[in-house]
Amino acid sequence: MEKRYYYKHKTSGQPAYNLKEPLANILPKNELKNYIEITVEEWESLNVVAAIEPTEEELRIQNVQNQIAALKHELATTDYIACKLAEVDGDDRIALKQEYATQLAHRQSIRDQINDLEAELEPQL
Repeated sequence: MEKRYYYKHKTSGQPAYNLKEPLANILPKNELKNYIEITVEEWESLNVVAAIEPTEEELRIQNVQNQIAALKHELATTDYIACKLAEVDGDDRIALKQEYATQLAHRQSIRDQINDLEAELEPQL
């Protein structure tokens, strides 16, 4: 396996180079003084990104968005009723509305819940 060379900046401590050849082969001598060679373990520790924990507000927003998604999925399971109603008119439409009265009321309840949850996500003025 080919040797790797790892360097970090002397003053910032930031990882700078992961190379297949020494930095001296690449940079002019006057720039070399800004870097130190480090081990692969040091390189890996410098390249670790810390996990960012969400704030309480971000968790609340995520929870509301999940609730909205679940309600929209539930609403989608009865979309066929709205399609049927859109295709008929007159007495057939009245009969269908009576047949599906319970489901239509539930669909309206779901839409109301979605609207309330979406209002929670709107920025406060």
